[in-house]
Amino acid sequence: MSAINEWFGYYNAIFSYIRDTWGEEELERYLSHIAKEAYSDVIPQYREGGLSAIAERYVTNFCKDGDANSAKYSIKDEELTIDIRCPAYTHSTEAAHPAREIGDFFCSCCEKLNGQILENAEHSLCVCRGENGACIWKIKKIETKADEQ
Repeated sequence: MSAINEWFGYYNAIFSYIRDTWGEEELERYLSHIAKEAYSDVIPQYREGGLSAIAERYVTNFCKDGDANSAKYSIKDEELTIDIRCPAYTHSTEAAHPAREIGDFFCSCCEKLNGQILENAEHSLCVCRGENGACIWKIKKIETKADEQ
């Protein structure tokens, strides 16, 4: 599910509405539901293809939503690093309402949603946020008991 530039602000408004109406716990439940149901097709791909498959999908989507400079990646020592210039900041249409403005809350929801998607695929996500939508994602495989045997 790749975002569409004019929809980034609407995602922010939807997430804000859920949080403001029903609370943070309900927002967390909703993001977890999306991660499980809307991304059920990519979970097996990520598990089987590992870091390369994860990099391929995320970089492709960020660049599709933005431009060729929206995401670059490297894989070193079993860790995927994606350097992101978020299209939500650089390519969104101007917000006509304050609820649609992209900011830290949008980043937090993105981090929670993608963290859950990756966790479902047995990978961890660590995000180092910069300014104006710049961030670095570090992704590693989570060691499971099956891996240890």
